[in-house]
Amino acid sequence: MKIWNRSNDHNLRRKAEAEIKNTPSKNSSLSEIDIQKLLHELEVHQVELEMQNQELNRAHSEISETLKLYKEYNSLYDFAPVGFLVLSQEGEISKLNLVGSQMIGIDRLKLLGSRFGFFVSNDTKPVFNEFFGKVFTNKVKESCEITILDSSNSTRHTLISGIAFENGKECLLTLVDITELNESKKRLLIAGKELASQNIEKEKRVAELIIANEEKEKRAEELIIANKELAFQNVEKEKRAEELIIANKELAFQNEEKEKRAEELIIANKELAFQNVEKEKRAEELIKAKEKAEESDRLKSAFLTNMSHEIRTPMNGILGFTELLKEPNLSSEEQQYFIENIQISGARMLDTINNIVDVSKIETGLSKVHIIELNINEKVESIYKFFKPEVELKGLQFLFKNCLTSKGAVIKTDNGKINGILTSLVKNAIKFTNSGSIEFGYEKKGEYLEFFVKDTGVGIPENQKELIFKSFRQGSESNDRDFEGSGLGLYIAKYYVEMLGGEIRVESEEGKGSAFYFTIPYIVA
Repeated sequence: MKIWNRSNDHNLRRKAEAEIKNTPSKNSSLSEIDIQKLLHELEVHQVELEMQNQELNRAHSEISETLKLYKEYNSLYDFAPVGFLVLSQEGEISKLNLVGSQMIGIDRLKLLGSRFGFFVSNDTKPVFNEFFGKVFTNKVKESCEITILDSSNSTRHTLISGIAFENGKECLLTLVDITELNESKKRLLIAGKELASQNIEKEKRVAELIIANEEKEKRAEELIIANKELAFQNVEKEKRAEELIIANKELAFQNEEKEKRAEELIIANKELAFQNVEKEKRAEELIKAKEKAEESDRLKSAFLTNMSHEIRTPMNGILGFTELLKEPNLSSEEQQYFIENIQISGARMLDTINNIVDVSKIETGLSKVHIIELNINEKVESIYKFFKPEVELKGLQFLFKNCLTSKGAVIKTDNGKINGILTSLVKNAIKFTNSGSIEFGYEKKGEYLEFFVKDTGVGIPENQKELIFKSFRQGSESNDRDFEGSGLGLYIAKYYVEMLGGEIRVESEEGKGSAFYFTIPYIVA
């Protein structure tokens, strides 16, 4: 759009004045009709000038809006949760966002024109070179893991993804710092090895106890044999009594000594019996400890599988919609839609992490009830608005029901736990419903509010209705429905309902949907 400025107005005025001077005056010959025509032309010219001024104002507004959008997009680009870099075919950095420069630890302006390969560690440089070649050769999205050396020689384990632009001369890279994730994996592996070592030591101790018991049994058998020999000797001594009158005193002394030994043997037998009982108790305790350790291993494996699945799904959503934002000529509506989906995926990841924290608090007894005043109608509507985009994305009908007036809906309860229960149940319904509808809400029943979440999903087999409320469990016995990831949220929901003094139950028939019901006390604020 061509912009008119004051210098153009000044030049035009000077040309007009010069032309008037060079033009002979004709005022003496102008008639009244000519004068009226000239006045009309002046009025038309004035209107044209006003219209041009309006066009100039409109163009100024459009430029201001464009600059505002550019600033907003630039902020989104700079403060995205991942690093963005644009590299040439030679590996030189032509563009990067603020997060990308922070990961390398060098000012963004100083990085422009530098080769990105300089910041890749020597041990992962072959992996990066192979990846970089594939980006331009295959012209599809490629990924790999490398180690980046920042300005302080600190290492960052990084997940890097890249794709070439259509011109084939540049490519876009996304960098995600996975250092903490790798460290967590290492710590878990070390803990597993330590637990295995402890189990081996416990098995050795059990074997030693078994050997000790066998030795004591042998000693008991020897004592029995000794008692039999003593009895035989007494019989022989009685036969020889008449012949050994002189030796009676010595025999009596020997008998007294033997009686003392017999008493000592009785005491030793009692101690041995007591030790055997104690060893049996310790053996039982060791067996229980071993079973508990094995159960802990299984729970940890289920936990890692659960966490990996639940975090990977929203992360893929974030990366996918971030990739779509790179498409040229996107409308503002499309950009807003992609950003909203990124926010939904981020909220889901945050919700998963919150669930893990909540389970940790439950297992350690740190979860407490915090009673506040809560408008239950607003809470239900908030849950509905939050999940509505996700439900509509699956093509499902989404309904909610409130039965109390605005005044009666203000109750005393724990806002965080009510939110956690409803969120877990609605998420579970969305996950296992592919067609039909989802409905949730509550009804007043006496001194309680009964909440419900109903869906037309795959339903729950009878033998799975108890398993779904257990922590870190999955319904592996069922061939029709996979409950992986649902146990965590439902376990928290059941625990919170019981903390609030209510009950939770499920009604379902396999293949015909399911309905969850839970109650809380109705205490008007």
